[in-house]
Amino acid sequence: MDKLTSCPACNCGDLVDVGLGTNLTSEHIQLIGDTAIWQADYASCPNCELMFARNRQDETETDEYYAAFKVIEKRDYAVYPPPQKFIDAQESFSERFVGRLAEAGLINASMSVLNVRTEYGVHLARLRDVYGVQDVYGLDHFESNIEYAQKDLALKNIELLDPRVADLGFGDLKFDLILANHQLTHALEPMEILARFKNRLKPGGTVVFYNELDHMGIMDLPKTFRRGVISFHKQLLTRNSLENMLKLAGYATSFIDYDPVGIKWASGRHSMVIGGTPAKAIKPDQVSHPGSPSLYDAYEAGLAKHSRIGLLDKAKRLLSGERLSA
Repeated sequence: MDKLTSCPACNCGDLVDVGLGTNLTSEHIQLIGDTAIWQADYASCPNCELMFARNRQDETETDEYYAAFKVIEKRDYAVYPPPQKFIDAQESFSERFVGRLAEAGLINASMSVLNVRTEYGVHLARLRDVYGVQDVYGLDHFESNIEYAQKDLALKNIELLDPRVADLGFGDLKFDLILANHQLTHALEPMEILARFKNRLKPGGTVVFYNELDHMGIMDLPKTFRRGVISFHKQLLTRNSLENMLKLAGYATSFIDYDPVGIKWASGRHSMVIGGTPAKAIKPDQVSHPGSPSLYDAYEAGLAKHSRIGLLDKAKRLLSGERLSA
C-alpha cells in the first residue's frame, strides 16, 4: 500500500483529514477479506480543493483490488450478453452524449477515436453508424463487454483495459478524439493518466472526460455518512477541483452539460463532459477558488446534519452484533 503525503493533483502537503469511510459491508469483507488494501483514509487539499483517498494500492495489490469490483459494485452487466435494461439505458445515454459532442463540433467522419472504458462499444457504434466515423478503438474492464462489442456490434479494435491505465493499447497510434469514461475518479495515478492521454493525441486533438461525478450532491445524503463512499472512488470531485486538476495537467477546459435532468440520487447534480485540448499547465498557486462552498465545506455541513443518524445506525449494528464496515 502506498500512502500519499501530498495532494495527487497540486502536490500540496498541508492536508485536512476527512472522516469518511468506504461502502464495504460485513458481507463484502467475508468475500474479499479484511485487509489493509481497502482502507481509503480520505483527505482534503485546501489549495486545489480536491478530496481524495490517501491510500493507493501498489502494483502487487492491484489485481486483487480490481478482482472484487464486480462483487462490491454489483456490476450485474458484467456478463455476455449484457442485460437488456443496461443496453437500453446505454443507448439512451449515448444518443444524448454523442449528440452533444456533434453539436460542439467535435465529430467528423475522417477522425480517429479512442474510447477508454467503452462499456460494450455503444458510443463507438453510434459514431460509426450515425456519423460515419470508421477509425474507432475501445478499451474496457470486462471481457463480456469486449465480446459483445466484437460479436454483436462488429467493432474490431476493442481490447482489455489495464486497471491502472498504464497502457492505452494499440501500439503507438495517436487519436483525434479520446473519450475517457469515469477514469479520473478511479485513477490511482490521476496526473500520470492525464499525461498518457495527452501523449496519444494527434496535433489539435481533444480529450473528453465524462461521467466524472460531481460529489458535492452526495454530501447532503444521509447514506454517505451511514454507509461511506464508493470504495473505488479515489478522487472525490467537484466541478472546480476537476477543472483545477485538468489545468494543472496542461488541459484547456470547457464544460458541456449533457444531462440537464440530473441524477436524482446525487441531489440533482449531474455529470459533465469536459473538453480538454492541450494547453500550458498552470502552477499550483494559480488554481481557482470560487465563492461557493468547497467539497470539504459540504462534508462538514453534511456531517453536522447527519451525525445523529450515523450514531444511531452504529449503535443498532453493534447491538445486533453486525461487524462494522471498514
